[in-house]
Amino acid sequence: MQKQSLKKELNALNKLKMEIAKAQKKAAKAASKEQHGSKRPPVNHPHKGRNLVMDIHIDVSRARSDGRCGKNVEWAPCALVPTGGRTEVTPCCNFQSGRCGPADQCECPHCVDYQLINRLVKGIDQNTASRSYSSDAFGILDQNADLYLRWVVDKMSAHRLMDKIMRMVKTQTENLKMVLKNKEERGCTNENSKLNDTPGNIFLNKIGKLQAAEDFPGVFDLVIKHYLQMNVPVPCLDEEFDQLRNRVHKATGTIKKAAMKITDSQEGGKSRKTFPADFNLPDHFAAHESRRERKTNKIKQRLGIA
Repeated sequence: MQKQSLKKELNALNKLKMEIAKAQKKAAKAASKEQHGSKRPPVNHPHKGRNLVMDIHIDVSRARSDGRCGKNVEWAPCALVPTGGRTEVTPCCNFQSGRCGPADQCECPHCVDYQLINRLVKGIDQNTASRSYSSDAFGILDQNADLYLRWVVDKMSAHRLMDKIMRMVKTQTENLKMVLKNKEERGCTNENSKLNDTPGNIFLNKIGKLQAAEDFPGVFDLVIKHYLQMNVPVPCLDEEFDQLRNRVHKATGTIKKAAMKITDSQEGGKSRKTFPADFNLPDHFAAHESRRERKTNKIKQRLGIA
């Protein structure tokens, strides 16, 4: 009993010594910084309250004056004005290094150019405000792409996959438009609803409901069904549509991958490395398993374990 008591006292004493040494080291470091003038200046947020004054169409209010960005600083974006005494804008966030850099150095796979995204969103907002879409199948897809891209920017601006997702949305929208044109040339589109005609109200209402529910991939599915599978010649129905759907849903899979990482971050990561707490996704985009669960399930499938 005496040995156990003595052991506990020694452990407590060692723990106290470690805490004292840690506190002394921290105090000495702070005193050294203050003495040599190397203490970091306070971090400001240059865009707070300026979004209405400047030509800014995305939320960069959390951008920092010290040029840091990404997961180590609560997923802050990069500023769209010069910061830290620089003369040039550094709008590119390198998510690997956590630093903002110039736009001409934003070709890396872990980089997001917020200046480029701001210009893109400006065009989207102008299009949606002016309703400058043709009143046909192609106008529906163009409008859906703009709404989809706007949603990606609003929901994914803190994720390095945002740029990839936006490219996928634009590419697959154009691919679907090309498929529709090719099918029309072969006489394999809806005989009662031509691509260049104004669609009926029932179809437009369905589109509106899907977009209101933020189900932009669902619009792709509805367009495929309406124009390529309804009222078409029988030989055209023999063609494979699952492959087409898989292609136009590539962005959905990438969003789910990002959501999986975000969910893992919120559940187990340090608070400064988690995504915003108000991050919510519709069910059709949400990841229903963690990355660890997905990896485990894949291993079980390969091994034939139920």
